[in-house]
Amino acid sequence: MVLQIGLLSGVAAAFPASVALSRFLLRPLDRVRAATRRLAEGHYDDILELPSEPGLAALVEDVNTLAAALADTQRRRARLISEVAHEMRTPITLLRGQIEGHGRRHLHPR
Repeated sequence: MVLQIGLLSGVAAAFPASVALSRFLLRPLDRVRAATRRLAEGHYDDILELPSEPGLAALVEDVNTLAAALADTQRRRARLISEVAHEMRTPITLLRGQIEGHGRRHLHPR
């Protein structure tokens, strides 16, 4: 009977302790998950702090590297679109002027 009571009290004490410990251990992984969700939403400027666990620190470094690469790609894409739009304005303006001039010649023959 004493053994059963001791076993039940040990299980009763171990369960809350294991829940608290698992939450403590999973908290850094939850931060990494949240950071990857923010990356997927386009927030590339978030940088995670490196945890003390070596395996998790390597994962966090990879996520930070990915964020930096995605931010660089986004900046390059925006710059390329801006430059292409700027370069296309001159030929389009020239064509528009020629088309308008051609149309006026047909309306007012000399």
